[in-house]
Amino acid sequence: MAFKLIYILLLLIVSAAGAVYTFLTGKKGRDADMYLPGRLVAMGAAIMAAGIGAAIAAATRPADKYTVLLYIGGATLVVLGMAALLCWKNQKVYIISDTEFTYTTFLGHTFTYRFDEIEGLKRSRDSMKLILKYGKVHIESMAVLSERFQAKIVEALQQKSQA
Repeated sequence: MAFKLIYILLLLIVSAAGAVYTFLTGKKGRDADMYLPGRLVAMGAAIMAAGIGAAIAAATRPADKYTVLLYIGGATLVVLGMAALLCWKNQKVYIISDTEFTYTTFLGHTFTYRFDEIEGLKRSRDSMKLILKYGKVHIESMAVLSERFQAKIVEALQQKSQA
């Protein structure tokens, strides 16, 4: 019984700490040229709540073959919810000049690219990848792009097709 309570307490602490950290250190994003909307925060929080609910369900039921699955599922959902919060907080693009922009991945790594390095745009069902000479920029389908960033991408792709 003590293990169950420690597990639930640990999940609650990790979830709360992650959410507080995200809100205290995250920028709103609306000043970015690409950002993820606030509904991703709600989705991440709902996924984390489902994970905590699964852990509580596992702790309050008699031990059987499904209890371990509930513990694993609960931990997995909490991690997925934290990943959603990290995406919302970190994944952004800022245009820093007429020729360059910075891209920050969901893990917080920042890269600077030039618009003339854009080689193509690959679309998939749920996202797009801006293919560059020395890297790529992942653009989620729910991402909000500024008109300025969209225009720069279109301009770079047109110049690439004319060359």
